[in-house]
This record gives sequence, C-alpha cells and structure tokens, in this order.
Amino acid sequence: MNDTTIEYNTDTARTIISMIESGRAAECPDARFIYSHAGGTILALPGRFLGQSASAANLAKKAEPNSRLGQLRRFYYDTAGSNNPIQMEALKRLVSTSQIVFGTDFPFGRSANIAEGLQTCGFTAEELRTIDRENALRILPKYRA
Repeated sequence: MNDTTIEYNTDTARTIISMIESGRAAECPDARFIYSHAGGTILALPGRFLGQSASAANLAKKAEPNSRLGQLRRFYYDTAGSNNPIQMEALKRLVSTSQIVFGTDFPFGRSANIAEGLQTCGFTAEELRTIDRENALRILPKYRA
C-alpha cells in the first residue's frame, strides 16, 4: 500500500470541508463541484463535521441549503475507486443518487470493473442508470444526444 491510498482521499475530504468552511461553496451557488472517490474520507467524518445534523432523523429531512449538510448534499461525488457497498451505501445515505456520477479513475481503474462493482452496492436498475448517465447529462446537457 502506498501513501496515495490514504492521502488522496484525505485531501479530497479536506478540500470539501475547506470549501464549505471558507464560504467559497456558498459564494458559488451555480457552480457544480464534483468530488472524486465518493468524497474520499468525508464519509468517515459526518459525526465530527456535521454534529447533530448527522443523526438519522436529520439525515432523513431536507437540509437548509447553506448548512454544512446542505452544502455536502449539493455537491456531486463520483464512483472512481469507490465501487463497494460500504462507501456507496454511506454515500447514498448522505446524499441522494441524484448527486452520484459514474467515475472510473482511468487509467488506474477500468470502467467495466467499476460498473460491475456498482451492481453489488444495493442500487436499483433506475438508480444505476441515473448514476451511469442521467446525472452527467443533467450537469452537461450539451452532450445529450
């Protein structure tokens, strides 16, 4: 195992928190941020970063747009290197599938392997289609054929 296994994912989470805490994300309400690797280690930090907002009851409710949870939920997260049930179930609990986009980590990951792994993550066929294509087309409508 090399340092990138931990550091890239931690750097991703650090960036997400920095964007929220600095107010930069709120200053750019129309920007669409996409974070790799399902947000890295952000999925291990909700209790510390969100406090009471990370409770099951609060996660079930709509979050205030400029709250920490609201900001986390407006970002997009890709599936690169994260096509396992542990990460995907946690990500689906934090954000809806409307915020998850297909990512491969090419050339390190292969799209066929990522797609195959996502099949075992508890998504419905409709959710997989949304992750695989529909969310990206919503973000980048000029590519809709």
